[in-house]
Amino acid sequence: MIRLPRRIRVIGLVLLLLFFHQSNAFGQIPCDINLDGTCNCQDIDPLNAEIASGEMNLFFDLDGNGEVNFDDKVFYFDVSGLDLADLDLDGQVNFNDLNILLQNLNSTSTSHCSGDINADSQINESDLLFFLNSFNGGILTWSGAKNNSWQEANNWDPAIIPFNGIKVVIPNNSSNSSVILAGNIVTISSLLIESLSGLTIKNDSKLILDGSVDLLIVLGQFVLEPGAELDVVSE
Repeated sequence: MIRLPRRIRVIGLVLLLLFFHQSNAFGQIPCDINLDGTCNCQDIDPLNAEIASGEMNLFFDLDGNGEVNFDDKVFYFDVSGLDLADLDLDGQVNFNDLNILLQNLNSTSTSHCSGDINADSQINESDLLFFLNSFNGGILTWSGAKNNSWQEANNWDPAIIPFNGIKVVIPNNSSNSSVILAGNIVTISSLLIESLSGLTIKNDSKLILDGSVDLLIVLGQFVLEPGAELDVVSE
């Protein structure tokens, strides 16, 4: 691997920053690296692919630290004034971006606009968690709109079954109380059960709370049936 001298890398970084500045001055948007007049994934995806490959083409070393990694993508978005969770690059993080990610979930891609936020060439729960943390603080709220099954996506807002790292709220105004059906192991970051709501964990099921603060707040009804387990893991 050929590593350029630090001075050359710093000069390259300065030129990149000047490019962004001049682009703004002439009406170009900062993320339009290929100067085609638009900000799209043709500008971002080559960087995404380089990070995913583990190669060290220093053309993509945007932060000038001698390495090509996720920090360079963060630098790109910071300078461009965009949010990393903005998949369609319209300046907003909203349900349009969420729908893009859900349509491509559990697929292989190096495209940011398809949902590969962390640039590892996989669109999976890591990207979804990153998105939700930006979108709504990583919270899924129980609605019970369809039935009482925890494992039914349409009972949640947004319509995603909770997974490891997610904060769950079961609010007062839900249509049904929530039930973790028998034989399921559920891991989330924290759980809030409001005063007029409830959660039942059926036998042979396990709820794992793996987070740092306010792991379990119960103001309503919390039922552990015989044979059910609750495991609280504090970081």
